[in-house]
Amino acid sequence: MSTKKLVPLLIILLGIALVIAAFVVWFEPPMEGGVLTVAGTIISFIAGLGASIKGWKDLFKKDESSNNFKQEMTNQSEISTPIQAQTVNIYQSALNQPFLTERENDVTTPQSKQPEQIEIFHNLPPRNEFIGRKKEKARGHESLLSLHPNIISIDGFGGIGKTALALELAYECLNLSKRKMSEELGDFAIFEGFIWTTAKDHELTLDNILDEIAQTLDQDIIMKQPLEEKQTLIKKIFRNKKCLLIIDGYESIRDVKVKNFLLRIPESSKVLITSREQGIDESGFVSVKKLSVKGLSDTEALELIRSHGNILGLASIENAEDNTLLQLYESTDGHRLAIKWALGQIKQKGQSLNTVLDFLKQEKTNISNQIVLRSWELLSKDAQHILRIMPIFANDTFQEAIQKTSGIEEKQLVEALGQLVEMSLVDATDTLENIIRYSIHPLTRGFAREKLEANPEISYNAKRELAIFFEKYTRDYGGLWNIEGFKKLRPDIQNIISIIRWCWQEKLIELGVNIFHNIRYFIVNYGLWNTALELAEEALNLFQSTEKLPNSITEWQTKVVLFRIWPTAWIYRFRGRYEEAKEQINLSLSIFSNVGDKSNLSMAKRHLGLVLIKLGEIEEAEFFLQESLEFEKSNDVYRSLLVTADLADLALKIGR
Repeated sequence: MSTKKLVPLLIILLGIALVIAAFVVWFEPPMEGGVLTVAGTIISFIAGLGASIKGWKDLFKKDESSNNFKQEMTNQSEISTPIQAQTVNIYQSALNQPFLTERENDVTTPQSKQPEQIEIFHNLPPRNEFIGRKKEKARGHESLLSLHPNIISIDGFGGIGKTALALELAYECLNLSKRKMSEELGDFAIFEGFIWTTAKDHELTLDNILDEIAQTLDQDIIMKQPLEEKQTLIKKIFRNKKCLLIIDGYESIRDVKVKNFLLRIPESSKVLITSREQGIDESGFVSVKKLSVKGLSDTEALELIRSHGNILGLASIENAEDNTLLQLYESTDGHRLAIKWALGQIKQKGQSLNTVLDFLKQEKTNISNQIVLRSWELLSKDAQHILRIMPIFANDTFQEAIQKTSGIEEKQLVEALGQLVEMSLVDATDTLENIIRYSIHPLTRGFAREKLEANPEISYNAKRELAIFFEKYTRDYGGLWNIEGFKKLRPDIQNIISIIRWCWQEKLIELGVNIFHNIRYFIVNYGLWNTALELAEEALNLFQSTEKLPNSITEWQTKVVLFRIWPTAWIYRFRGRYEEAKEQINLSLSIFSNVGDKSNLSMAKRHLGLVLIKLGEIEEAEFFLQESLEFEKSNDVYRSLLVTADLADLALKIGR
């Protein structure tokens, strides 16, 4: 063994020996005392541990390869004591662990230096099979690499493949960005953050976009700020961190503040939007790079037809000649979604490639509408019912929610969803939690919405059933700091918020209030403070009793009064709006006092005390906290602990 290896190894062995000796004496001290007293034991342990660490560091500072070290450690002829033999076994085991293997693999010389891994933030949806579009991709990457402009618009007809192209561009940039390389070494732009937002299935506001950016970039604190401050903070991040913001379905956005924000994004970052319209209004501070997408080429369409036909298990597609399949391409003008719809029809009972081609030859106008209408006619009754009610979901959703809303038994539901997926009328996506989420394309959504609106009774009953389901679902997984439960609520928060507002619109006030009451802690914890304030205000408008105080209130009215305290006053207090917080709490305090609700009156007093502390009204704050504590001592142990902590904190502030 080399001297360079022997010295640190001996130091390590000596250190281990000292540590073992210390443990032996500690647990079995000599009857008559001895050299190693308690103090000596501690000194032995510290010295041994230090020696081991020192030897370990020196060992790995050497230039000789790790393989030589392994070989030398396994040379049993040089091991003379049981402790040394045991140490060798420990080392052999440790050297086989992944972290050391990775360490060895990362050892490089100037001639074999590997790119450094860096952390990349992204919320991109799962990557799907992507076919063709080489020219469009090249133009897209060229635009992302260029310094100007920093807004790129992908436009084209619905279902033509705009979303798929945007997602593929983002993933190709993401894969390169994961390696710390200069832009000259690749054909794709490098970003530190990728933020995906969509307006395809629900209303998208500037506040929603800013929240998604903050959450994706691990800046949750920004989500809790007022809108104007959010914009300032996000722009600062985009100036210092090169990011790619993707907005899918831009033509559906109605919030004018979105365009103003996009036109002022620092040029160090990029914006990629998809739209059925010809980009966005170019008036502003920057120009917009337009990338128009048309139908697939014949070669690309053939590749898609054979690939998707293989997924569906269509032997007729596998065995068909190219000339025959080109008829499908020509009839659809290379429209990506229309091709998938047509292939889905071939899969259905009684259908074949020839019957579908014959149908397509007869249709000359509005081919997409005609194809989806024919797909509807081929669906089972259960599948038709599910497709009809899918637009009531503001976002993608899960099987249980669809089942409760549709009223279809599980076995029949699974079969119906399977038919809808194979016909490309409904998309199914696996999540990290192995839960399948279902969604529909905007073109399909528009068709299904027409079917739904044609039968208002079905629409009303489906939405009411969804509200009833979410009332129980949020009760099970919401509540006070139910962190594990919150994970269940998060994917469906847009669906839940949408159904709350529908309940209030349809005068199902109590049902909507109950759902909001169940999720108020979640949406505050999640960072949706502005949404929490909006919903609380909407609920308060349903029950205004400030001029003439009531002598009694119902359970749902009690919850609405509580919304003044939590989340409204609570958020105001954290945002420094102390006078507004005080006003809201005083209103609730008056109502609870008048109706004799001592429990909620005590909670109001505690929150009022906390606001008064911020206002510097210490004596009055202490008075309300003490009154709250007196009540909670004999009624609620948890609350009494909270108030006691508040009083202790106050005492520290005033130096008692």
